[in-house]
Amino acid sequence: MSGRWAVTAMVNSGRLDPEWTVDEGTAERVLEIWAVLPIAQSPAPEPPPLGYRGMRLHDDVTGREWFVFAGVVTSEGIGREDSGNDFARAVLGTAPAGALPPWLEF
Repeated sequence: MSGRWAVTAMVNSGRLDPEWTVDEGTAERVLEIWAVLPIAQSPAPEPPPLGYRGMRLHDDVTGREWFVFAGVVTSEGIGREDSGNDFARAVLGTAPAGALPPWLEF
């Protein structure tokens, strides 16, 4: 996979998780959502070992990552509330057709 912005949906057990890239404009729109989310009052719980374990947006140039799980988006130690799943939906909405399991909804 090549490209500056990469997304990984951690949904599979025992096989590779779906990964895809997003363009710069899409990444900028997603990061605008991040910028207005309120600071989380508590950290996200630890993901389970099986099933949906969150998703990751990764900037290959800077190495910065945003991790989404259980309504919290975390980056560089800062957690933000995504209780409406706006960030999660914006990221997952970029997935290619058929990349995500049908049970994954926000």
